[in-house]
Amino acid sequence: MRRSTTSQKPRGLILARGIALAGFAGLALSTFMEGNYFLASLFTLLSLYYLNKLLRHRDDGPVPKTEALASKGNLDPAAARAELAEMLAYYRRLEKGWKNIAIAGWVVTGLMVGFFRTPFILIIFVLVGYATYAFLRCRKAVSLIEGTVGRAGQT
Repeated sequence: MRRSTTSQKPRGLILARGIALAGFAGLALSTFMEGNYFLASLFTLLSLYYLNKLLRHRDDGPVPKTEALASKGNLDPAAARAELAEMLAYYRRLEKGWKNIAIAGWVVTGLMVGFFRTPFILIIFVLVGYATYAFLRCRKAVSLIEGTVGRAGQT
């Protein structure tokens, strides 16, 4: 699967950032209506962060600089290793980011459950669950790519 080199983002990424934006904006509104201005400002900052991520024009995805397949079925090992190394660096960055988001999310969720009784806690659980799921998927991708790079070095 090749992604275009234009600034178009994959639909899943746009959808995930849109859901995060809507969730944090809803949490900001609900906490503001309850009179908790500190949490309202925190959730507003998070929603502004995701709005910035959603509207940013830069494409963070791996763009292969080399063509691994010269023709159908003909594989250049050096180009394939370079592309795998590039993908590995990309997914390690993603893994680190989702790990930080998931840890912070679970801490905030624990604090929210412990100190605030709000019906919108379900939104927080969904957002944190998605961040944890994304972290685990990135971890799996990193392990698969590392295994592929290790096997490619043996041939």
